[in-house]
Amino acid sequence: MGKQAYSIKEVLDKLDISRATLYNRIDKNKQQLDRHISSKNGKKYISSIGIEILRANEGINDVDNMDNVNDSINNENRSGGEVIEILKKDNEFLKNQILEKDSHIHTLTKLIENSQILLRESQQKVLLLETKKKENFFKRLFIKKSDLSNN
Repeated sequence: MGKQAYSIKEVLDKLDISRATLYNRIDKNKQQLDRHISSKNGKKYISSIGIEILRANEGINDVDNMDNVNDSINNENRSGGEVIEILKKDNEFLKNQILEKDSHIHTLTKLIENSQILLRESQQKVLLLETKKKENFFKRLFIKKSDLSNN
C-alpha cells in the first residue's frame, strides 16, 4: 500500500524535475489537481493520484517509480462514484486537449500550404525575370547601330 500524500520535496524527487517545473505543471493542471493538493502547517502535499495526474498530463514515464493508478485510487479510499467522476473529468480534459491539438495541426497545415503557394509564386517570378533578362541581353547584343544613333 502506497503513501497517501507526498511533500513537494518528495514529489520533486519522484518526478525528477525542478521546483519551478513542478509549480508550472500544477498551474497547467489546476482543475484536475484541485482535490489532490492539500496544505498542512504551511506545507503543500500532493496525493498519489495527483502525482499520477502530473505524470499522465506531462508524459513522464518513470516505470520504476510509477504506482498503478488503480492502486492510488484504492489508497485514497474513494467510492466507485467518485472514481468514475474523476475518470470522466480526466477523460473530458484529455478530449479537450486532443481537440486543441487537432486545431493547432489544422492551423499549421494551412500555414504550410500558404508558404508553399508563396514559394511557388516567387519561383515563377524569378523564372520570369531570368527569361526577361536573357531576352534583353540578346536584344542589346544584336541591336543595330542605326537604332542606337536614333535614340
